[in-house]
Amino acid sequence: MKKGARSRRSGKIVAVNDEVRPVRKSSVLAADLLPRRKSATAVPKANPEELTTAVRRATEVFGDEDAAFRWLGTPVAALDYATPISCLGTHQGATRVNDVLTQIEHGVW
Repeated sequence: MKKGARSRRSGKIVAVNDEVRPVRKSSVLAADLLPRRKSATAVPKANPEELTTAVRRATEVFGDEDAAFRWLGTPVAALDYATPISCLGTHQGATRVNDVLTQIEHGVW
């Protein structure tokens, strides 16, 4: 028998104080009890209606859909360097995106 125990998560042999300890499938690890943290770059899901409205509005402002999608995925200074599509998860974010598009349309940016 190899020295160590198989990790429940990775299945690799893990040395445990030079002892062989069996890992029970029913045992609970402390990491299993902790809530999972979202990544700092996690993007909230966009509301489909607001996404459709933003794409339509960006297409009007930029002239074609390709340019609109490119802009929606590019960080914008007026949105604190967030991508417009990442702001569409909230009503406030969707309003900010629409405000920026209006400013671009009127030549402010």
